[in-house]
Amino acid sequence: MSRIWKIYVPVFVVITAAAIAVVDWRQNREKDDRAEEVPLDLDPKKMTGLSRVGSGFLVWERRTKSGAWEIWSKRLNGGKERRLVPTEAGRDHFCPKISPDGKRVAYLSYPRGSTGYPGHVGRHGVLWVMDLKSRKRRAVAPEARSYAEHRAVVWRSEDRVCFIDNKGFTQEFSLSTGQTTRLLKQPSEVFGYLMSPDGKHATSGTPEFARVDTEGQTLWHEQRQSGCQPYFTADSKWGFWMGGPAGR
Repeated sequence: MSRIWKIYVPVFVVITAAAIAVVDWRQNREKDDRAEEVPLDLDPKKMTGLSRVGSGFLVWERRTKSGAWEIWSKRLNGGKERRLVPTEAGRDHFCPKISPDGKRVAYLSYPRGSTGYPGHVGRHGVLWVMDLKSRKRRAVAPEARSYAEHRAVVWRSEDRVCFIDNKGFTQEFSLSTGQTTRLLKQPSEVFGYLMSPDGKHATSGTPEFARVDTEGQTLWHEQRQSGCQPYFTADSKWGFWMGGPAGR
């Protein structure tokens, strides 16, 4: 049995391309009153159960009737669903990920009609980070991509975010210094790899959790699993992915 199974145990989840933050919503509440409420997609009873984890919020991708992809938010204890990221002509917004302290959200803005899936290999967009209190946005990378699915970043701390540049290199951006550091010395295949917060493992759109050597030089590949959307928990102790019919 390989060492990877000593670190990772499969956990199946039912929400893809979504993120949850357990924080005080009053500090990060929506200030854009122009974002209209839409019919609730999330059952109120289920939201009541979910709110037991804390007084926080969740974000997710939503495709509108016009075909545009947007990022929306909702408090765990109920209330209105609101559009978090303003709409932009000719752009689709994907891959939202909340920072560990719940104060920021990173997301990827692609040209309209592009996706992070293999059918659109080679496409790239702008990686943004939004301050949830001030609603100000910052372009972290003008040309970034997701791996071969809808995940584009891993927060390595409240200040550092791991992403994939347009050439497939795994990079880290520091919000405090504005510096970008390459984490893996070689670009990877056609999409790229995201690293765990502790930097010891990496994954692409194919569910596997490859080990990374201390120099960031080599990926030691482990057994690949069926499914999609592999990701890491914030403490780097667990890896999880979607598997089975319809993502179960």
